This record gives sequence, C-alpha cells and structure tokens, in this order.
Amino acid sequence: MLAAWSVGAACLLAILYLAAVHAYPGDSDSASVVLEGQAMAHGHLLLHGWQLSLDSFWTVDAPFYLVATIITGVRGALIFAVPAAVCVLIIGVGIFMAAEKRRGAAAVAAGAVVIAILGLPGHVLSVFFVHAGWHVTTALFALVAFLVLRKGLFGWAWFVGLLALIAGMLGDLMIIPLAVAPLLGAGLVAMMRTRSWRGGLPTVSAPIVATVAAILLRKGAVALGAFSTGKANRRPPLAQVVSNIGHGLHQGVILLGVGSSYLGLGGEPSLLSLVHVIAVVVVFIAVAAAVGSLLLGALRGRQSVAGGDSGDAWRLDDMLLIASAASFVTFVLLALAPDMKYSRYLTGGVIFGTILAGRVVGRLVERLRASRAHRAGWARRAIAAFGAAIVLCFAAGLIVNISQPVPAQPAVKLTGFLEAHHLTRGIGDYWSASIVTVASRGHVKVRPVISSFLQVPGPGSSHPAAHATVSRPARGARSGRAPRRSGGARSAVQAVNVRLVRYGRESADGWYTKPFQFLVYNYRGPWGDVTSSSADVTFGEPVHVYLVGPYQVMVWPRDLVVPAHGAASGGSRPARGLTARHAGHGPRGS
Repeated sequence: MLAAWSVGAACLLAILYLAAVHAYPGDSDSASVVLEGQAMAHGHLLLHGWQLSLDSFWTVDAPFYLVATIITGVRGALIFAVPAAVCVLIIGVGIFMAAEKRRGAAAVAAGAVVIAILGLPGHVLSVFFVHAGWHVTTALFALVAFLVLRKGLFGWAWFVGLLALIAGMLGDLMIIPLAVAPLLGAGLVAMMRTRSWRGGLPTVSAPIVATVAAILLRKGAVALGAFSTGKANRRPPLAQVVSNIGHGLHQGVILLGVGSSYLGLGGEPSLLSLVHVIAVVVVFIAVAAAVGSLLLGALRGRQSVAGGDSGDAWRLDDMLLIASAASFVTFVLLALAPDMKYSRYLTGGVIFGTILAGRVVGRLVERLRASRAHRAGWARRAIAAFGAAIVLCFAAGLIVNISQPVPAQPAVKLTGFLEAHHLTRGIGDYWSASIVTVASRGHVKVRPVISSFLQVPGPGSSHPAAHATVSRPARGARSGRAPRRSGGARSAVQAVNVRLVRYGRESADGWYTKPFQFLVYNYRGPWGDVTSSSADVTFGEPVHVYLVGPYQVMVWPRDLVVPAHGAASGGSRPARGLTARHAGHGPRGS
C-alpha cells in the first residue's frame, strides 16, 4: 500500500510540476523565496539583515526551500518543483479529509473530487495553485491545524495544531483569514451546536494561544537580530470593495477552470473548459449545503452535516466552510483592482471548498450505496460513469496544456548574455533582479534597487513621479549595443533629483557590501522608476548600453556602490569624450 501511495504521489508531483512549468515562466516573487531558503541553509536562520514584506514566508515557504537548496543548490527548477511538492501534500491531506470514514466507492468518489479539481488543474489554477509565495503553503499549514483540531479535544493533537498556527503566523499573516479566524468561528459555532462552552473551547483556544505565542516569539527573534518587515500594502477604496464582490465570484469560477482571464486557457479547447462547470456546480452546492447545516446546527443545537449524519464530522466541515468564506472576504477587502493577479487571495478558498465538496460527495455516494431500491443500482453505475468521464475530460485538458511550448523566460537569455560578458554582480529593478540570480544558479547575482525621489524643484506637480521620464531604446535597436538617446529625456529627468537605492523588501543588506558592475532593467515595463534616466542621475554616463530581449543592460567604467542603508552612490560622471570599451569585454571586476 505504501509503495502504491508513493508511486501515486510521484506521478502527481510530475503532473503538477509540468502544469506549472507550462503555465507561467516564474518571477522574482518566487525567486526571492528560493533565496530566503538558501540563506537559511547557509546558517542564517533568522535572516539577519533582511528586509521583507509582512508575508515574509520565513516559517512557511522558506523551510521547504532550505531543504531543497541543501539537496540541489539554487536552481530555477525549484521555482516550480517545491510548490508542486507542497501541492502534493495539500492534495494528500485533502484526500484524507474528504474520504475520512468512507469506504469503497464513497471513498473513491470523495478522493476523486479532490484529485480532479486540484490534481488536474486548468491553466489559471495551475498558475495560482502551484506557485511559491502566493499563500498556498500557508493553506497547507491551515489544513494541518484543521486536521488535528477536528476532534475538538485537548491533547497532543492540540499542541500540533498550535505549532502549525504559530509557524503560520510567524511567516505569513494570511494565516489569520485562512486558519485563525475560521478556527475561532468554528469554535464558537461548536459551542452553539453542543449548547456547551466546553464543546468549542479547544478549537477557540488554539488560535488565541498561537497568536500570543507568535507575537512573543517574533519579538524575541527581533531582539536576536531577525529580519525586519515593511509596511502593509494600501487598502482599496469602498467603491472597489463593493465591486470586488462580483469580481471575486467571477474569478473564483475562472480558478475552477471555466472561462479565461487575461491568462487565457493555455492550449485547452473551450469545450473542455466548459466541462469544468461541473466542478463549479459541485463546489457551490456543497458550500451552500454546508452553510445550511451550520446555520441550522447553530440555531437548533444540531450536530448533523451536509449529506447526512456522520458523528462529529461537522467540526471539520465548519472549519473548511468558514475558511472558504474568509478567503473570499480577504479578496473583497484587499484586491485593489479587477485584476486576475489578486486571485491569489481566492486560492485558499478553492482548496478548502474542494475538500468540503469531496466530503459531501462521499457521504451522498455512501447513502446511495446503502439504498436497496432497484433504481439505486442503475443510479450508482450512471454516476460512476459520469464521474469517470468528467475526470477524463479534466485530464485531457491538462494534457493539452502541458503539451504546449513552455513560456519563454527572458531572464534565461539575459543570464547567458551576462555570463558571456563576465558580468556577474549587478543591480536592477525588482522584477529583473532575483529571477536572474536564481535562473543563473547564483552565478550572476542581481540585487534589487528602486528610485528614491529626493527633491522636486519647480511648480506644477504635487507628486515627483509626474516629472519622471521613462527612457526607452531608440527605434530599430536590436540585441547588443544600444545607441544612447540625447536631448529631451535627459533634460526632463533633471527636473527631478532621483537616486537609485536598495529596494526595501525581499533583500538582504549583505547583498550590498560589494560593488556592482552593471545595472539592468526591463525597458518594456519599467518598475520603480529604475530607468536609464534615473541611472544616469545616480551613477553618471555609462560606457556600454546593451539590449537583450526586453532588458537594457548598462555598464560604467568603474564599480557602482549601493549602500545597504541610505541613498545610492557611485563613481563620478566620466569625462566627456570617454569611448566605450570593446563589446566583447566586461567592465573591471573586484
């Protein structure tokens, strides 16, 4: 049996890895977590000197990468392999939860719901489910907490749940809507269902104790020199919050595989995409049934569940249901625009809702099997055939998607160019930095910088960004050496005194102790006002400017210095008439 489960897990791992590789090319968000794990593997367990976002992933995603980088070193493949492994664990826990106390066809049906939706994801779900740094691992920690606290008892399992919650809170505050709030809610509902405060005390106490413990541990870690965190992101206006209700429902349907967003369908035909309507229907019916069970149970003191009476199974149902709702509420409150990228807040809800649907389906199939009516036999066979056909359609759509060409990662071409020119230490905008470092297996290290506006002379604008100029290469420029622009852009940027400084998130001060050789940024989509104009103001006139795909690479006749703290600094502007070096040689190293 163990061998069969191991083979199944290995096959699922390969499937999800391929789904992720063919769905998105990876980015610096994912790469940053890889570098966190590498730092921890080198003994920097507290990530001393790092500045991270509030969702640091220190005790959530990073430990997985700690193990992975010890085994393989830094590799671009880890951006997909580690999240795929996490997803396999989620699906394994989900199957256990869905099929708990079920046997035979009922267990198969319950597990099939989880495998079909999460194990055979559509194109959009492949992007958001098998993705590092998008709170999926946090959902795994939430599931572990739900699993061990589902009995509503104190004991060793309670302590395991406590540890899962503490780890989640230390690494990602999304654990609050994904686990802390659902457990508090489920505990209160348990008190109402059982008509006793003791009935929900273990469930309520775990998140409270975990919160206090996490706060104390975080303060202790900071006192010992742990990483610092940035400020919270801004919140959407009320009008956007109201609009997010409709957007959330729409994007939830897309995550379940029906229709497409700007991400498209991959290579999946539209007809196969429409088959995922079944998944939407099953999940929504299960959630609606669980809502009715929770409300009736709380109001009338019942301990029944959707799909039939099954002992204390209502506890886990309530946790999964409230967690699904909390995931949706998080999207409504945090999404800044009707942009598909904010669907990362809904992924947890899809996970919890799918497992809840598997539990309800398992109970219904068991009831059908228990029926002795003559028609029940025909119904069982028809349902089994229909379910098998749906799973095959999901699998066919996934096969089509993974048969498509792998999305190009321009950072790979850039890495080859930089290595060929002996450019191994550089700075760049956030989205061009860590992804290059990981794609090159650490041979080329690019550290993130951002523009800091220090002075805004002259009237006419209340925000310095209004004066900034985005510099682009001249028309007709190709990969290789790019011509310098002159005139308008340079005079325009002089209206603003900008300096390139260390980016205050997802970076470590140790990265900036040595001087740099070059700057790179994506000129097709500049970010953080890291452009040739802001680079000129900071470091002076470069002697090399290259175009490599969407990237512009700039090198100077001397090393560049970006302090770990404070404004950037560099060599003085070179003398007029200084000629560029030969294109085949890199600048001076150190």
